[in-house]
Amino acid sequence: MEIGKIVYLHGSPYKTVEEIARDMKICQRSVNTRLKEIREEILNKRYPDSSVIKDGKFVFINYLVYIDYITYRQRLQEKNLRKRVPPFNANALASSLGWYAEVAL
Repeated sequence: MEIGKIVYLHGSPYKTVEEIARDMKICQRSVNTRLKEIREEILNKRYPDSSVIKDGKFVFINYLVYIDYITYRQRLQEKNLRKRVPPFNANALASSLGWYAEVAL
C-alpha cells in the first residue's frame, strides 16, 4: 500500500456546555450541575485552575477533566470512597480516548 496523503487532525480539549450536552446526549442542566461540582474539585486541588475557562458569558470546560469527573463522580461525592479515587492523570485519560499526543495540564 502506498500513502498518498497525510492528514493532521486538530481538536481543542475545551468544549462548551452546549457541545458536551450534545455529544453526551444529556441536557445542559446536567452539564451545568457537573460544572458546578468540577469547580468545587478545582478548589479542592483535584483539577488545575485552567480546567474551566470563563470569559464573560463564554464558559469552556476541559473535556478530559469532564470525563474524569463523571467517571469518578459517585466516589468523589462520598467521603470514604473519595480516598480510593486515583489522582487525575490527563495523559493516561487522553491515551484511553485515542488522543495520543502528550497533554500538559
